[in-house]
Amino acid sequence: MYDLCERAKITRQWLNKLVDLGKVPGCYRKPNGRLSIEECKELANWIRVTCALQEQKRGRRLSLQERLNRLENHPLPESYTAAELGRKIGLTSSTTRRQVHEVPGAYFDGIRYRFRNTPELAHWIKAGITARHLEKEKVRRQRLRFPSNDFLRAGGSINRAFVNIVRLLRYRPINSWDFDQLRFFRDDLGQFDKFASSIGDELKRRRERSRVAGTATKTGLRHRSDSASEDL
Repeated sequence: MYDLCERAKITRQWLNKLVDLGKVPGCYRKPNGRLSIEECKELANWIRVTCALQEQKRGRRLSLQERLNRLENHPLPESYTAAELGRKIGLTSSTTRRQVHEVPGAYFDGIRYRFRNTPELAHWIKAGITARHLEKEKVRRQRLRFPSNDFLRAGGSINRAFVNIVRLLRYRPINSWDFDQLRFFRDDLGQFDKFASSIGDELKRRRERSRVAGTATKTGLRHRSDSASEDL
C-alpha cells in the first residue's frame, strides 16, 4: 500500500476510500479486510493519471501569506453570481435566485443570473446582513427566555411574515403595486386584524372580571373591619 501511495502521490486514507468505492483498478478487499493489489495495465494508467492530477493541484497551491496578499490586492469583482452573493449574506444560492427580482443590478447573462457590483447592491447586502443578525438575535433571546412551544412557533411565523413585508416594501413601494396585489394583501392582513380584535375583547373581559373581583375583595375586607370594630 505504501508503494502505491507513493507512486500515486495520495494518502493512505484517500486510497482506502477510493478502493472501497471501487475506483482503483486491480485493487480489492480480501475477506479479512486487508487490501490486495494486482499489477495490471489499468492500474498503471490510473497511477499515472492520479499522479499528474496531484502534481497539478500542488502547482496551484499557495502559501497563507501569498493568499492574503492576493486577497488584499485583488480588485472587487464587477459582478457576483448567485452563489457568491449568497455567501456574502449567509444564504444559499437557491434562496438568492428566488430573490433575484428584489436585488438591485440583477441581470441574466444567458447562462446564469449575475448581480452588478454597485453602491445600491452594497447597501442591499449590508441591509440583508443586518436583518439576518437581528432575526438570529431575536430567536436566540426567545430560546433563552422560553421553551419551544406552539405559541412561540406561531409568534415566530408572524414575525417572519412582518420582516418579509418590510423587505418587500423596501424595494416595491405600495404605489407600485397593481390592483389585485393590493386587494390580496388587504384581505390577508384583514384576517390578522380580526384575530387581534378577538384577543383585545378577551383581554377587556378578563380585566373587567379582575376589577370586579378586586372590588368584591375590598368590600369584604371593609365589612370584616367594621364588624371587628363593633365587637370592640
